[in-house]
Amino acid sequence: MEITLFIAELLRQNDEVSVPGLGTFFKKRVDGYYNQLIDTFIPPKEKLSFKNDYTENQQLTDYISIQNNISTSSTSYFLKKYTTDLQDQLDTSAFSELKPLGVFRKVQNEYRFEDTETAGFLGSFYGL
Repeated sequence: MEITLFIAELLRQNDEVSVPGLGTFFKKRVDGYYNQLIDTFIPPKEKLSFKNDYTENQQLTDYISIQNNISTSSTSYFLKKYTTDLQDQLDTSAFSELKPLGVFRKVQNEYRFEDTETAGFLGSFYGL
């Protein structure tokens, strides 16, 4: 089961998604600006960020349960396995790629996330 894809789908619809035992992915707005070096206006965009804090909710569990037509207890099991496997991989190699979201790194017992600039699933902004 590709939990990362379900997280990405929920992020298309919501500003943040909490993953039990891991933390919270959230959208962060980056303001537009004028780049004088290339004489171009860079439009605003949304960037995907991560915080180690976890907000207790069933949003991800319920979503996966409905999409796969399985019980919430089965979904909870898969989520726990997902986070355990991810944490094990980070303990071993300190690096894990979560397509299409980005890359997780473990730095000094803390998880750091770098989003994929080409993710394309976050909100779009339109200019003048």
